Amino acid sequence: MIYLTFYETWLITIEYLGRYHGKYHWEDISGKISEKRYKQVMKMKVFCQKHKALIWMCLYLIVYLLVFQTLENRRTECTVYASGIDKIIPFCKYFVIPYFSWFLYVPLTVLFLDMQEDQEEGHRLNWFLVIGMTAFLIISAVYPNGIMLRPRTLSGGDVFTRMIRLLYLADTSTNVLPSIHVYNSIGVMIALWKNEKVRKSKVVTGILMLIGVSIIMSTMLIKQHSIIDVVAAMVLAAFVYPLCYGPLAEKIQKRERVFQYRYY
Repeated sequence: MIYLTFYETWLITIEYLGRYHGKYHWEDISGKISEKRYKQVMKMKVFCQKHKALIWMCLYLIVYLLVFQTLENRRTECTVYASGIDKIIPFCKYFVIPYFSWFLYVPLTVLFLDMQEDQEEGHRLNWFLVIGMTAFLIISAVYPNGIMLRPRTLSGGDVFTRMIRLLYLADTSTNVLPSIHVYNSIGVMIALWKNEKVRKSKVVTGILMLIGVSIIMSTMLIKQHSIIDVVAAMVLAAFVYPLCYGPLAEKIQKRERVFQYRYY
């Protein structure tokens, strides 16, 4: 792990910007920090440049969580809604397992695609997630919403019941439209389905798709989301898909390649 002081960061930034404009060189600051230290930092910089999609995604996630927490903690009236279908859907505590698996399913897929040599698929998935999650924050800010589908009492001390109690305490039943659990799962399923490495094995592909479907079902079966939230997530995904995987996305990719060829 490389720890940088503010002074070292400032020196290296000045040197890097100066070299870009042809004004400064390493020799100008070589006496201020050691060359070994400089090389270590340059290795970190190369890593960040190589995997900048992953870095930007991590930074966006921090911002997203801060904004989401702010929306969750605000005191305002919200629209409570439900569907008649929600009353028909049974409560099944066992589906808390696929619900929690989402916290590995999405990040590991993003990591897998962003760390590949060809990062185009990672870029597409990142944009798909960012657009949908940003839309969710805007909807939550403009239209505070919530549901009241959770069971009044949860009896039992088994691991599944305890996990649901923990989930209910950690995550409120407000700001649930559209379901990000569903939306991100759809995005991951699309990205994995289009990945050649994954599709080489029908068994692996089938398992990954099954996990995605079970996550979507779990949002309703543990009463964390209404079917309205699920449908809204599917509709949002249908609108965002052409932007990230359709003809428009192809045009953007071609322009980026031309720009990189000309200027880099």
